[in-house]
Amino acid sequence: MIRAIKITILITLFMSCATQETQSKGNATVEELVKANKNVLFQDETFNYEIDFTSYTNSHITAYNTYNATIESGITFINCTFKKPIKAFKKMNDNIYIATFKANVSFINCTFYDDVNFRGATFINKTDFTKSFFKSNVNFEEANFLLKSHFNGCIFDKETRFQNSFFFQAANFMTTEFNHTVNFQNATFNSDLQFSSSKFYGYTDFSLLDVRGKSYFNYANFFETANFSYATFANDFNFVDTSHKNTDCSNSKFFGKTVIANIEVSENFNLNNCSFFIAKPIINNSKVLIN
Repeated sequence: MIRAIKITILITLFMSCATQETQSKGNATVEELVKANKNVLFQDETFNYEIDFTSYTNSHITAYNTYNATIESGITFINCTFKKPIKAFKKMNDNIYIATFKANVSFINCTFYDDVNFRGATFINKTDFTKSFFKSNVNFEEANFLLKSHFNGCIFDKETRFQNSFFFQAANFMTTEFNHTVNFQNATFNSDLQFSSSKFYGYTDFSLLDVRGKSYFNYANFFETANFSYATFANDFNFVDTSHKNTDCSNSKFFGKTVIANIEVSENFNLNNCSFFIAKPIINNSKVLIN
């Protein structure tokens, strides 16, 4: 019921968005452009100041002690470098401030040296972080993505958090590298999920994952413990030519065609107590635990 209400709200917000013409930056700052409801477009620039989207527009209360700042401007950065934090979430005086982006948000081939915090943010239009390099902590916990989201080719150097996030359309994390812990616990993907050829170097948490489209993890590498326990895959699940140290998929449900083939396992791969509603996968690897 809660998910249905959230989807209805997001669709209503999306339908209410108006298209804006692209506005070049001139000599204006990000804050000045957003306050003027002009689209933000920067390329090959270095930013030595903090960008705080929650402070650029008037906020309205949406729940107890929670305020929402709606960003009308399209946000586009290409080949840019950010030396200070980027915020779409903050706590101040016991209140929480969260940003909603009505137009596109794109950080393409950008480098972030400080924290990036989009916790709880809502992205009503396209989201694109393709080939960006995050050198510090990243937080998309409880974020909502209404249209397609692209994180393909990204590098996440530090702790990365996507738990309880919601993706309404397809999400692309193909060829992405996670060099530290990454958390997608209890995330919901309403459409296809793409993690093919991605590399996970730290502890990886996909427990309680809910994927309603097709899941692709082909050619992915998990160098430390990966937790897929108690996940639900409503459509096809593809785990072909993957490598694992210690992966736990126990107690998960697979409703579509499940292909787990040509996997390499150094310690173990746990499929115990899983439910396969079409057919149990055939696995020729003695280190795979399945009953």
